Amino acid sequence: MTDIPTIHAPCRPDWSCAACKQEWPCVVRKQQLKYLYQGNPVELGNQLRALMEQAGADLPALTEEQLADRFIGWSERPIATPDHS
Repeated sequence: MTDIPTIHAPCRPDWSCAACKQEWPCVVRKQQLKYLYQGNPVELGNQLRALMEQAGADLPALTEEQLADRFIGWSERPIATPDHS
């Protein structure tokens, strides 16, 4: 039997991760996106902005600054590994 990887996709309308239930994009998805778009940060930014716009409609309690930090800000910083201790 082959193990099928868990998809860390957003669940709408709360934008939690389908796999780990953390805020989406979760740490795993951030790592995946950085890998998928390595060498093409402009396209990653375009994709993240489009997702941020969708999330803004679903999450009206979040400010533009909060949305930008959650969906775009992380892409320009090193990704912290979660502490499982």
